[in-house]
Amino acid sequence: MSHIMSGFRKEKAKAGVIPLTSIEMARSTKENKFEVVTKHRIFVFRAESEAQRSEWCSTIQNRVKEQRMFNQRPRSSCIFSRAGHLELKGYKSKVFAVLTTDELWIHKNEQFFKMGNGMFVIEMHGSTIRDGREQDI
Repeated sequence: MSHIMSGFRKEKAKAGVIPLTSIEMARSTKENKFEVVTKHRIFVFRAESEAQRSEWCSTIQNRVKEQRMFNQRPRSSCIFSRAGHLELKGYKSKVFAVLTTDELWIHKNEQFFKMGNGMFVIEMHGSTIRDGREQDI
């Protein structure tokens, strides 16, 4: 699993995607809660038990370490072939889309992209892209 669903501030966030490369650490807090720390935000989650909280923290920390070991490029860099604002059917404002080698990331806006917070990601393996002018999407 390379993504987790979901200045330094704690706040409630709508469901979204936190790229593994943007996570700095996971740490336990009180009342079965744990924090996922990124450069710009701290996401707070609650597990059902202390054991589950420990398992989540351990798993996230291990994945972060693995990512750092196997990914030799700087964590802050992003290799993408195209980025920009797009209209998304069913969404009232434009979104910021980033196409990487094998994924299409959709962000609420460019600021959320820079913070490393996505709305969702689409795996591009085996995908077909069509021109929207040819049909009503």
